[in-house]
Amino acid sequence: MPQGLRPSQYITTFGPGALVETPAGPHILMGTTEVLNRIHGIPIDMEQLAIRDIRLQRGLLDGDRIFKIPDSQNWERFTYPTRRFPHWNLCVQHQEFNVIHQASQGCPECRTEANRRESKKNKYAIRFLIACANGHLDDVNWNYLIHMRRGEQQTQNCPGDHFHWLGSGSSLSAIRVRCPICSAEQPFGEIYSSRLRCRGNRPEVPTAPFEDCQAEAIVVQRGSFQLRLPEVITSLTIPPLVSPIHRTLQRDDILTLVNHLRALDQFNEISFRRLVQVDVKSRKLAAQLEEQLKQTPWNEIVDALSAIERASTKKSRAEYLRQEHDSLVGVVDTGFPPYPHDNDRRPGEPISFQVEATQIRKNVRGPNGKLIFRVMPIERLRVVIVQVGHRRVEYVGPSSHLTPARGAHPSNPDEYWIPGVEQFGEGIYVDLNPEAGGQSNWYPQGPQARKWNETVPSSEGPNELITWNALSVWWHSFSHRLINAMSLHSGYSSTAIRERVYLSATDQGESRGGILLYTTQPGGDGTMGGLTSLVPDFEHILELAFNGVDRCSNDPLCEHAEIDMVSKLGAACYSCEMVSETSCEHYNGYLHRGLLLENRP
Repeated sequence: MPQGLRPSQYITTFGPGALVETPAGPHILMGTTEVLNRIHGIPIDMEQLAIRDIRLQRGLLDGDRIFKIPDSQNWERFTYPTRRFPHWNLCVQHQEFNVIHQASQGCPECRTEANRRESKKNKYAIRFLIACANGHLDDVNWNYLIHMRRGEQQTQNCPGDHFHWLGSGSSLSAIRVRCPICSAEQPFGEIYSSRLRCRGNRPEVPTAPFEDCQAEAIVVQRGSFQLRLPEVITSLTIPPLVSPIHRTLQRDDILTLVNHLRALDQFNEISFRRLVQVDVKSRKLAAQLEEQLKQTPWNEIVDALSAIERASTKKSRAEYLRQEHDSLVGVVDTGFPPYPHDNDRRPGEPISFQVEATQIRKNVRGPNGKLIFRVMPIERLRVVIVQVGHRRVEYVGPSSHLTPARGAHPSNPDEYWIPGVEQFGEGIYVDLNPEAGGQSNWYPQGPQARKWNETVPSSEGPNELITWNALSVWWHSFSHRLINAMSLHSGYSSTAIRERVYLSATDQGESRGGILLYTTQPGGDGTMGGLTSLVPDFEHILELAFNGVDRCSNDPLCEHAEIDMVSKLGAACYSCEMVSETSCEHYNGYLHRGLLLENRP
């Protein structure tokens, strides 16, 4: 069925196993394998959809390839594969009660055929489902909840297959569900709070058998955020992997060729160029690739392949971020490369990373004159966002079950793909100038900083993103203040500005923090410079960020809040520190306004 769903929505919000509300009622988006089957059947060449990010593919995705979801503008015949779900409806055409019935059979208490046909429509789907922490999703087993739990022989053998929904109002306890045949009845409040045995159903995979699941399932409303929590990874394309030769050598077909030569112990210039020529003649490679490689000296090819190999080693999420941070810190002093830098890129090919050295500011003084910041405008930025899977019921964390989003290509079952989106934009990187006195090892001071370090274990955060000590929490809280301040002058809403919080160690073993605030959009041109134009007057942005940091409409409750060990929050709420979930990579956790109050820059 046709749906108006953007590829970026599919990656960041929906995706395999998500319920989407359509004019025809709720449908569930099928798994990645079903999407690949539809792409293969149109047919669409997967290489046209491939998104290349070798650092992400080999560093975090175990070699899985990334593809962009086709959109109806470029491939008119493509629609997202979906199926109707749930399978129970609520007929509202009766005066004294509503009727819960199986959608395929229609309402058995409707007297006319027209009413029965109307009751079959998906727009009357029931609002309640059951889900478990192992990622399973299923219809509510009404027959079991009304009959079997009664424990009476006469109700257990009842042939009833539909039920009356009695009562209304805002309270679940005011609603009752009754069998019209044997009069067995349960308060809906008790049904909603039940802990049920999971049947192991995955409706997004139509051919998958029911799994043996030992987890408890709970009743969840169809629109609840608990029903599906997407796991998204964002990757920045960083130097040196942004040059034309690096981009070319990251291609899977080129890397396969190189690995083949190395396996034969024949990796040298003559063998490499000869094999490239053979692949061009057999149309495995495009002729323009051979021309580009001919114009590139052999030593540059070897150096680029070495850089790609170093960047693509498998690593944890924390190591991945630290590699990114090191690259940005290295660019602060030199820019990358001297503007303009991509004269040899192909026509229409977007620029992946660009920083003009003359625009970097290294001595931006804070509002109180205590700290000196370095502010680097990144004029062009490439971001790849992939959805690696989703979780149900439990909040995102290392202990919860992740249902992967990967799928096997129908023509090559050993080749796995993950849905992603490629976007271009701009950003601003901010850290402290290490050359300013006392700032190379700066760390937040005061009772609140000491209390945070004593209360919250200094360990890796959710999914090993960052070590959450007082320094990283200070930068994270500072980042949220900057997002709100920058949105007032940049032309972007705060929901469009995203953050990246960094914490890594220097060669001397000292901790250094930093933040990247960026905005992106689909397409090769990216954004229009609204963020980078703020850099010349960044002192004013810092002043706005810290203006009112000592006030919150929820004070004194907010300011004096104890550190919550579940949400990992100190003095923080939506009136002062929290931002939209589309902006914060850490689900609005690990924030504390008290650290900013004690350590105003």
